[in-house]
Amino acid sequence: MKKTAEEAKKLYDSRYYFEHVLLPNLIFEKGGPVLVHLTKDGAQVLYDTMKAICDDAGIDMPYKPEDYSVATGKLEEGFFAMVIGFPQPEEVPLCYRDIIIFDNECKDIGFFTIERGMDQDFMGGHVMNRDGQKMHMNYGDVPKTYEEELNKAILEYCQKDNPDVDLRFS
Repeated sequence: MKKTAEEAKKLYDSRYYFEHVLLPNLIFEKGGPVLVHLTKDGAQVLYDTMKAICDDAGIDMPYKPEDYSVATGKLEEGFFAMVIGFPQPEEVPLCYRDIIIFDNECKDIGFFTIERGMDQDFMGGHVMNRDGQKMHMNYGDVPKTYEEELNKAILEYCQKDNPDVDLRFS
């Protein structure tokens, strides 16, 4: 069934809210408990949350639970990475995936988005400045491989708060 323009706009707004507002805010505000919950039941939690947002907006949920994914890994020096996969983005700047880098206390968090762009996909990021204000940054073009993408997020994370730590993924 084809979506009306109004339904398409509501879906875009719902997905944008989920990927760029709700998820980063929850992770920055709640930290560890949210990250642990995503590690255990991530794909289902993401699906259920997006479904609830769509229900609230009065639109059908077009995605399936298998359209979402969560993978975690240990980096060096007590740091971890989580990669959250989303359904294929239909519009700019919806996300392909998020890369979250965090320390073992879940206090120092870097939140990076791999977003659909107009001509070229790009890496964005939600960062918390020293005054506790959340800002969205543009880190430029997305690298060609998943490994380079992860390393770019790690490098930006390290340059922000941990310039002496080398956490590159290999």
